[in-house]
Amino acid sequence: MRYAAELAATLDASLTGLHVGTRVPLHTPPGMPRPLLAEFIAYVQDDIQAAMIAGTRFAEWAHQFGVKSTAWQVALGDAADILCAAGNWNDVLVVERGGGRIDEPLALISEVLLSGLACLVVPEMTYAVGRLERVAVAWNGSAASTRALHAAMPLLRRAAHVILLLAAQPERMQGDATCEPAFDPRAYLRARDIEVKTESIEANEDEAGDTLLTVASRNRADLLVMGAFSKRRFNEWALGGTTRHVLQYASLPLFMAH
Repeated sequence: MRYAAELAATLDASLTGLHVGTRVPLHTPPGMPRPLLAEFIAYVQDDIQAAMIAGTRFAEWAHQFGVKSTAWQVALGDAADILCAAGNWNDVLVVERGGGRIDEPLALISEVLLSGLACLVVPEMTYAVGRLERVAVAWNGSAASTRALHAAMPLLRRAAHVILLLAAQPERMQGDATCEPAFDPRAYLRARDIEVKTESIEANEDEAGDTLLTVASRNRADLLVMGAFSKRRFNEWALGGTTRHVLQYASLPLFMAH
């Protein structure tokens, strides 16, 4: 939350706090005694009431970091559904990556990213200052990395230094589509008055995640921008190995788009 507040102050942006609560069940869950159900409903109602009046405290808390405009939202239901809905009227979602079991927060982050929303993932165990001094951008020619670059432009315009990490062998457009001239991220950034330092990244799929984090660390990046790459698994899409590795082991905030 502090990272989101400091970043909002840096960008002179509005910050919305979102509390996701549990719905009061309409029917008694199988096997739950009625006294226990009554106790659970009372707990849920108390939680909702406390959340409804927390907006004032949230605004006061955010203002101490320089945030000028805030909003507070209370929603009930599935966290992934609510975050995806909230993304329709917000530019970027800031999500904390928990320091415990990676599968639980990763599942939520995956659903948000695969829905097409830009997402800032902040590691729980590392204090990150919401600043944009040095930003690393990973680009491998894929549609996801290009969309992440486009989505991150407001952040890149504020950065003092931008490091473009280019895949030694970028992906090519698949299928029969032909697009010439090919997209050049360096030309794209420089045309928008963003000077970049470039570094070539050569690594196979198994090493790519670790290599990206190593190079970002060596360049003292405050933020890593990258595409959230996916692959089909059974009848659904899932995040690819490189994306999962970076999400699990990154010690710096990540800006991702699918």
